[in-house]
Amino acid sequence: MKNVILNAALITCSAFALNAHAALIVSGGSFSNPQATTEINQTGNLNLFDSDLGTLTSVAFSFTGAGATSFTITNNAAQSQFANVSSAVNLFYSSGNAGINALLGTLTNPLVILNFSTGFQSYAAGQTLNFGPINDTDAFNAIFTTGLAAFQQAGGGTFAVNCNSVSGINVVGGGGNINSNQSTTAGCGANIEYTYSTQQVPEPTSISLIGLGLFGVALLRRRKTA
Repeated sequence: MKNVILNAALITCSAFALNAHAALIVSGGSFSNPQATTEINQTGNLNLFDSDLGTLTSVAFSFTGAGATSFTITNNAAQSQFANVSSAVNLFYSSGNAGINALLGTLTNPLVILNFSTGFQSYAAGQTLNFGPINDTDAFNAIFTTGLAAFQQAGGGTFAVNCNSVSGINVVGGGGNINSNQSTTAGCGANIEYTYSTQQVPEPTSISLIGLGLFGVALLRRRKTA
């Protein structure tokens, strides 16, 4: 009986100690800007972690982009040509928060790249073909476990995320006789999640079990000295 009571007390105390800290996740919000004609310069706001909630342990930061493009391709040669026309929209991200911007600087920009292509096509002499709209999406995910002070403050707050595009077009084939025009739109977004730990207040049931276990230990000691 003595061993049973002692073990019960130890198990109860151990369980309490293991449950003293919990890993929790809270969203810092998200934004998704509507597509606009490139080149774009867009901004969105996300929430800082409220350090009053607990100790921040990691930050999951996601960057997203979406776009569409339409091509008008003309073969200016006197003979048929075979060519592929493609374009890309590169999205570069930064932040108005100096600390967060420094962390983003450790990533390889552009974080998001949107790609569009007509595929290889045959064009008759003087022919014009239209393609699109062709759509694409892309995302980049980053997890930060250092430099976390930049993402938090007591009571929370907000910070800005900026996104800029740099676009280009490329023609493969056609012997230099392919004339290309494009109309492109793009939009960017981001979302963030915070993982943190907190000291849990023991539940009344846990307190009662601990008290019962300690009472059993005290009772055994009393019998031993009697």
